[in-house]
Amino acid sequence: MRVSKSQKVEFHLPHKALYTGAEAGKSPAHEGDCSAGPAACSCEREDPGDLKELEMASLPVVTTQPQYGVPVSSISRNTWQTGLMDCCTDCGVCLCGTFCFPCLGCQVAGDMSECCLCGTSVAMRTLYRTRYSIPGSICSDFCITLCCPVCSVCQIKRDINRRRALGIFW
Repeated sequence: MRVSKSQKVEFHLPHKALYTGAEAGKSPAHEGDCSAGPAACSCEREDPGDLKELEMASLPVVTTQPQYGVPVSSISRNTWQTGLMDCCTDCGVCLCGTFCFPCLGCQVAGDMSECCLCGTSVAMRTLYRTRYSIPGSICSDFCITLCCPVCSVCQIKRDINRRRALGIFW
């Protein structure tokens, strides 16, 4: 349906009305109160097609692209924050694990409210991994703890530190 400019058109946008030459809700041809509804107003309205273009121009603009799968905030929750061999990302943890391995194991156990003697065990790694839904298995935890116990405990401690910084450690 096409309406000529000389005809009156009843067309209201939600929360605002647009008019030809309108300024703060008033039109040069304004004779009534537009906020009271179409019956109280006799303004000359723009063509509905023009209003639709103006309405579409006022829609919000997408500034970030949506992510596929899980939200970004939960990606960091369900993975290791650092790799097994990423000792250089936190040299303090690496040095502590290298020169005072039992101390680092006790720190990890204390952070997780467990017995100090359990800090370097397969059970501690499995508990930590399952608490944060990190993919893996008891078999992989056993192999990692057996082959490189220092790297395993260092990874857990780095992960605890990162999760604390993000506010997602419990």
